Amino acid sequence: LFVGSSGPETSASHSPGDVGSAPPLWILSLPGEALRRAGRTAADTATWSPDGREMAFVDGTVVYRARSDGSDAKQLATLPGTGSWLRWSPDGSRLRLTVFDKATGQSSLWEVLPAAKGAQRLLAAWDQRASECCGNWTPNGKYFVFQATHEGKTEIWALAPGQEQPVQLTSGQMHSLAPFVSPNSEKLYLIGEQLRGELSRYDRKAGQFLPYLSGISAEFVDFSKDRQWVAYVTFPEQILWRSRIDGNERLQLTSSPVRAAVP
Repeated sequence: LFVGSSGPETSASHSPGDVGSAPPLWILSLPGEALRRAGRTAADTATWSPDGREMAFVDGTVVYRARSDGSDAKQLATLPGTGSWLRWSPDGSRLRLTVFDKATGQSSLWEVLPAAKGAQRLLAAWDQRASECCGNWTPNGKYFVFQATHEGKTEIWALAPGQEQPVQLTSGQMHSLAPFVSPNSEKLYLIGEQLRGELSRYDRKAGQFLPYLSGISAEFVDFSKDRQWVAYVTFPEQILWRSRIDGNERLQLTSSPVRAAVP
């Protein structure tokens, strides 16, 4: 499935299954055949059923089910936010996806049963402060793996059918993102991310930026009126520190879960 805009069709009025502002959905058959429009569907995310006879797609906040060519689209559920990362279970019994809430800036996992209309939130009682996203099924259907962010740290978790609490799979210095399971369900692939910056100052004589305070990963720098002290916020931890302008006598002023900015 290929999701994207192309030409004047994107501004046409939408029929059922073609509502919202999503781009039109296209199908590319491999190898190298021409693109063809998937009916009159418009989608932010889409997936075929395991048997290839149907597709499911999300247009904004609405989940649809259609034939494999995009025709005969029928509404399955309305979501409380924008849907993405739509995934059909290997046995074809359910759909799971990520829903983003613009009001809170948080995302959560939801489930839709194609045999019945409506959507239910997964892990509603697990951790209200966590933001879950980007799940994938293991090919054998035993687990649903996803990423969850809590207090600024993102790790990979697994949820088995019937479980109310997921199991944490990763733990380390890096953020772990976008889990994907190998076809034999034996290996887990993910993106490891460690955000870093470098504090720099501009040297007029040299005409270039040079590391400041040994190039620490920090932002939001400000100096005391007597120019003896400097305050800064570490990145990405968002912890406020104070030190002498040469970096000595460092003192941590805030701690998690407080996120400091613009001292």
